[in-house]
Amino acid sequence: KLNVSVKAQYIKIEEEGLVSDLITQIKLAPHLSQSYKKRLINNLNLEHIRERNISELSGGELQRVAIARCLSKEADLYLLDEPSAFL
Repeated sequence: KLNVSVKAQYIKIEEEGLVSDLITQIKLAPHLSQSYKKRLINNLNLEHIRERNISELSGGELQRVAIARCLSKEADLYLLDEPSAFL
């Protein structure tokens, strides 16, 4: 069975909460190395928006959150549809 993680072109807000909740999920993910977690959070500039509610993010900020969510999942294949849109 192939595990696939997908970041759709059009992003739907599926959950409420702060960006810091996602950052915590990434930091606790046992399948990710510490260096990968740090690069993922830093390269997508998530610390800058950590106290913001996901439902209040701009298009570019929401795109970065969606990319982080996709890349933090354990998968064999990652599909990102237009990941640079809105950035």
